[in-house]
Amino acid sequence: MEVMDVQSNRAMAGGVLALAVATFVLVAWARVLLLRTKLARAKTPVAPSLLVKDLVDDVVREEELVVVLSCYRETQEELKHSLGTVGFQGGYSDLPRTLREGSASEAGPTVRVMIFLDGLQGKEEQVLQFLKASNEEDESSTQAPSSSGSSDGSSPRSEASPLAKADWGEDFATLQAMSGLLCLKNPERVHGCVRVQGELSSSSREVPFELYIKTSWARSKRASQALCMSLLQSAPKAPSDAESADVESGPRVSGPQALLLLDGDCRVEHCHLPELFYCLRDQKLAACGPFMLAQKRTSFCLLVQLVRDWASQRILWLGQSVFRFQAPLNGSCAMYSMEAVQAVQEHFCRAVREDSMLDNMRIEMGEDSFMTNLVHEHVQERVHGVHGIRFMPQVHASSFMPETWLEYLAQQCRWKRSHLGNRSALLLNPKVWCCKPSRWPFWLVHVASFLWTPHLAPATLTLWFSHLTGEFLEDAGLGRGLGAGVHAALWLVICLYAVLSAGSSVPSKPKMHSAFMGFFMGLGALQMFLLAHRNLCFVAMPLAMSVVLLLLQLPHGLRAPWAGLLVLAVPLAAFVELVQQPVVAVANADGVSAKWATREKTEGKMPEAKVAVEDWRKHAMAIRSWSRWIFLTAWLFVNFALGAVPLSLGYSGLAGSMVASMLVTNLLLHALLALAYSLWLAFFRARRACGA
Repeated sequence: MEVMDVQSNRAMAGGVLALAVATFVLVAWARVLLLRTKLARAKTPVAPSLLVKDLVDDVVREEELVVVLSCYRETQEELKHSLGTVGFQGGYSDLPRTLREGSASEAGPTVRVMIFLDGLQGKEEQVLQFLKASNEEDESSTQAPSSSGSSDGSSPRSEASPLAKADWGEDFATLQAMSGLLCLKNPERVHGCVRVQGELSSSSREVPFELYIKTSWARSKRASQALCMSLLQSAPKAPSDAESADVESGPRVSGPQALLLLDGDCRVEHCHLPELFYCLRDQKLAACGPFMLAQKRTSFCLLVQLVRDWASQRILWLGQSVFRFQAPLNGSCAMYSMEAVQAVQEHFCRAVREDSMLDNMRIEMGEDSFMTNLVHEHVQERVHGVHGIRFMPQVHASSFMPETWLEYLAQQCRWKRSHLGNRSALLLNPKVWCCKPSRWPFWLVHVASFLWTPHLAPATLTLWFSHLTGEFLEDAGLGRGLGAGVHAALWLVICLYAVLSAGSSVPSKPKMHSAFMGFFMGLGALQMFLLAHRNLCFVAMPLAMSVVLLLLQLPHGLRAPWAGLLVLAVPLAAFVELVQQPVVAVANADGVSAKWATREKTEGKMPEAKVAVEDWRKHAMAIRSWSRWIFLTAWLFVNFALGAVPLSLGYSGLAGSMVASMLVTNLLLHALLALAYSLWLAFFRARRACGA
């Protein structure tokens, strides 16, 4: 009888909560409809597409592969690391281009580097002054004998040089670092940028580069990639057969066959770059990506990221690659065929609706996932000759990951918002699934994966934690049915954190986010203790999975095999990954607050937009803000209810077992598919080597 009374009281409290949530959502939705009416009456300008079709370009690009480097606030170490993709050794020389022994017979595609530098918008004159000062210093240092006896100019500019000491401000730090690596002579104003062309010395040849310092274009990676696509489609075309027959000098221009989209702190190993390119062409893929791990491993934060990527790439990406259905392709390092780029560039470069929270989540916060969805939707083999996306475990890449937990939180909150929008859009897009039977099984897997993504991960993790805590307290003789109380208290803290986080970026409240991060890490440590107390097999199961992951990678060479021993450290960050990051992401789903870039600083000032005071912009921002409150309220309630209901009814053990069974089934399915793909890829590479 007492149990029935408790359940009745909980049901009544749940009903009152559901009624309050429904009332708030209806009132907020009415407010959104009113604002949309005002927006429709306001004079709203039509936002142009980022793809410029009438752009006139004067550069002939005949290389097979174009490496597109997007830079923002990188250090010289990171830029040098990234340029190592093409074999860059770390300095520049003004000597004439020389022929190298064996360069004619070397394997690999011809390469061009296009660099797009953000952060200097509206500072064209200062950029030109900086480049002028840089060139004057280069000339003076060339005329003066080097103290070390080296006069070839091949080493990077010294940090003690007058240019390095000059107070150009934080915005010029990346350009200063770039000037120490590349010879930036003869700048010109083109396409809303300051452009510098030249050649960088590779380990085997000279690689042409183009540096575009964006002064008028929007500050985003997507805008840089749109500018690149505009330049490539406007570049001088190859002559026809009749025209080339009349031209006696020079070979016929072939043009790029693939784009490697690369962040300014990421590198593909130079010796592996041809492998990535030829796999893309030989398998007729729309896109592919490498096996990427953290470059540095000097802190617990970096080790967590290393183990996370080490495990997820080996099983999830390998398994998805069987059906050419990797989603999403990591935007830090992704190679696309030109056929795929041309097929999706109109959609990729479209304008973002100012009043759409979903547009902001999908495009502005996750251009890589958005691009992946477009490739799966629009690129077809019978039309474009290529299709699908695959993971290449034999190609190694590395990147500078966030080194502090706050930087990591800011990065992951931006990515989690992208996942919320892009994964939902992918699931509900019939063009991706209906006409492709090989993808049908992945639709169900995609639905189930919502239990471990930002959509429902907080529900599953808090349910399991509360169930374990309730059992432990019951075994200690402190009472029965305490799991529901633990769950309610935990969600009170989560809701408080969501409200405090709403409308502000991570750098603006570092102490608050650090305090809650400590709280969530404490929950992770407590959950590890509860699992070990319940069953010691918990320690053996992750290690067994590590052995499986090593076997999957074995045909392609082991990389960081010791990372498998650290899988037991990952649960310490489980609540940070699966609860804290989604909460902050949903609490800021509208993206109205600035400074969401991983490298953004609190003290940095964003340029004020002239249109910020216009009525249509105010209405659009208000619509997104109210939409965020609707989404946050509904998301919190659904995640809370999915755990509260089984805990209140006494079915928490059954619900937890079902979720755990689904997780194990999902992992086993991907492991089997990953094994099939890994073995096929090893056979494919061996056959190609024999054929060569």
